[in-house]
Amino acid sequence: SLKIYKKYFSEYHIEVMRALRFLGDIYRDQNNYEAAEDLYEKNLDICKKYHSQDHLDIAYTLISLAQLYLQKEELDAAEKSLNIALNILQKKKHLELYRCFEKLGELFYMKSQKALKEGNIELSKNLEKRGKDYFIQAKKIVQNHLPSSSPHILRINNRLKHFANIT
Repeated sequence: SLKIYKKYFSEYHIEVMRALRFLGDIYRDQNNYEAAEDLYEKNLDICKKYHSQDHLDIAYTLISLAQLYLQKEELDAAEKSLNIALNILQKKKHLELYRCFEKLGELFYMKSQKALKEGNIELSKNLEKRGKDYFIQAKKIVQNHLPSSSPHILRINNRLKHFANIT
């Protein structure tokens, strides 16, 4: 679809930008991280050049980029991307905020596991609690906006089972 969009639209058209992000998602899911990151960065450059800094497509791309960083275990880069996306989505009070909270939950769970491996049990517990709190925030959003049978609710509930002993 990217070739078709580029044939009929400017390289800077919003549909071309979205196609770049979706193609990046495919590359990321295939573990072709370098190609995915290149497409996400190109998408961000175009978005920032032609849209405001709080455009939703910037937030969506930052969440995709953060997912890539999580898969590569580049936790600081993931956190930076997610915090920028979080600010955009919170300003707009957008439903996709749940995705950002969910990814932040994953991030802090990963950080807690890393701290545990390093023998820092207290830090691990604190990070795990933050992760759980983010998943709870994500769950509240989807419960208020989506049907109870939504796969998003089921997925978040499954993730929350990992935090059963955390208060």
